[in-house]
Amino acid sequence: MNLFALLDRGAAYAPSNADRQRAKEVEAAESSRAAWIQALQHDRLRAWMNIGEADAGLLNALVSLLTIAGLAHVHATGRVDLPDLNIIRGGISAATQCVQSGCIVTVELARSWDVAIERCIEILQKMPVDSVIHAAVSIRRELGIDC
Repeated sequence: MNLFALLDRGAAYAPSNADRQRAKEVEAAESSRAAWIQALQHDRLRAWMNIGEADAGLLNALVSLLTIAGLAHVHATGRVDLPDLNIIRGGISAATQCVQSGCIVTVELARSWDVAIERCIEILQKMPVDSVIHAAVSIRRELGIDC
């Protein structure tokens, strides 16, 4: 057997450029998913710690993450009338009410966010990779970040 025949046999088993690109996309999506879940857990803790205090930064982060989870869920299911989305919308609505009342975090608001965050974490953990990619690309486009 000559060297070129050996190399040809090995090349037949090597991943293609498309396979390598897809592997990079999946790795980035999984990294984004882990970061979103960690941020949601952080925001849950932050909401409970800041009861009675004004925290506009929490509200911006929370609404962004709830929106990301909602986009991914709609992409995965193809439906907008599911109970999970109603819970997410409730969390976003609670954040809007909080802004209108001076960004003061209350126990009731923290409870509603806690439920919405728990549901979002469950959704993101079960989400197909393509839906995570779709949510990330959609948010980047909306923010005007080059994809």
